[in-house]
Amino acid sequence: MPLPTRPLHQLFSTGSVALVGWRNEPGWPIDFASESMRDILGYKAAQLMESAVAFVELIHPDDRGGVEKMSSCHCASEFDRFQPADFRVRTADGAWRWIQSSVTIERDAAGTATRFFGYLLDVTEREQGERDIEEQRRRLELVIQGTRLGMWDWNPQTNAVMFNDIWAEMLGYEFGEITPSLSEWESRVH
Repeated sequence: MPLPTRPLHQLFSTGSVALVGWRNEPGWPIDFASESMRDILGYKAAQLMESAVAFVELIHPDDRGGVEKMSSCHCASEFDRFQPADFRVRTADGAWRWIQSSVTIERDAAGTATRFFGYLLDVTEREQGERDIEEQRRRLELVIQGTRLGMWDWNPQTNAVMFNDIWAEMLGYEFGEITPSLSEWESRVH
């Protein structure tokens, strides 16, 4: 199979994945950005590169420390790749987008980290979905606790049984006294 004749970065001219490069200098000035940065963050690639926007300044203040710490730990090690936990990045209009990233460290002949290069994948919708599910789970837990409902659940494919502490208490047991198994549940059904 022949290789594509166009440079690989042209594949990232649009879409939810962007390529970005930044120097290992104070603030991490951006020296490369694919055109798809416009689709993800609303910045034109040239806008980021020509003004050497500090990449670290785009990272949400609550996430910045973790990304910087992971970067410096990997710069000090022999590892040349790392994947920070998902973090938020500020868009051109001031909103925040959740990003998944994988980063490669470029080093000079002495092994000093000089530059970072990686991809940014927009995972905002996934993060929002996970947060919505967690909020629903939290609300359901409040309903169960507030109404003192005993709850049990059986998965017939795996025979796994789950129940809450209120169900155990309704039967006169402490939560830890009942094994979460189908046989335990069956032994308590008339």
